Amino acid sequence: KARLESLLILLVRCLLLAFLALAVARPFAESHSTGGEEITRTHKVLLLDGSLSMSIRNSQESRMDRARQLAREIVQTATTGDTFHLCRIGNAQSTVIIRRPARDPADVLREIDRLPQLDDAGDLSTALRQVIDLLSEVPANQAVELYVISDFQTSQWALDTPAEEAQLRQSIQELSNRCRLFLVDSGAGQVVNLSLKSFQVPEHVALSGRPFHVEVTVVNHSSEEQVRNVEILADRVVRFSQ
Repeated sequence: KARLESLLILLVRCLLLAFLALAVARPFAESHSTGGEEITRTHKVLLLDGSLSMSIRNSQESRMDRARQLAREIVQTATTGDTFHLCRIGNAQSTVIIRRPARDPADVLREIDRLPQLDDAGDLSTALRQVIDLLSEVPANQAVELYVISDFQTSQWALDTPAEEAQLRQSIQELSNRCRLFLVDSGAGQVVNLSLKSFQVPEHVALSGRPFHVEVTVVNHSSEEQVRNVEILADRVVRFSQ
């Protein structure tokens, strides 16, 4: 009888040790088990418009400020493990800011905050072609999202020639086939936006003390008709006003 009780006690102790071992090992087993589900990793490309129209201010912030904030929100709400490229619409030869896929969101946020406001019109077609080149290096089986953050000014999307518009449409079609495309509007409300497109002297030579002909082209980028006076200055003196 005493021997039987000893065996029972030994069995209970062994069971307790086994349960303790399972309890200790359980977190380890859960952390390495997918439970039949795989977390989808996404590669996100952020294309921010840095052109001159983004300097327009609405209340306390510019459109560029708003674009930076929208880009930050995309990064901050991404899934752990997502990777990023950061690009900019401008007239620079290279529009790519982060060329190698970034895995640390903090690095991407830092580069977003550093993006400067440019003073050019911006070359959308070139930016999209460079994005296409970047995506050729991303594995074909990886999910990709492209976020174009812009005020979508007409001068970038309605190009001068049919050939340029066809190239733009082709780039957008290629991107749509490769990734999910999101157009994020950083503009808010209607603003008056006029620009000086050209200032030319047809005679090519302007002589001092003699009148000369000048051709000025002003473009209205807003949807409503605008009436403005045009002044031409020479040596900081108004020489013409109409």
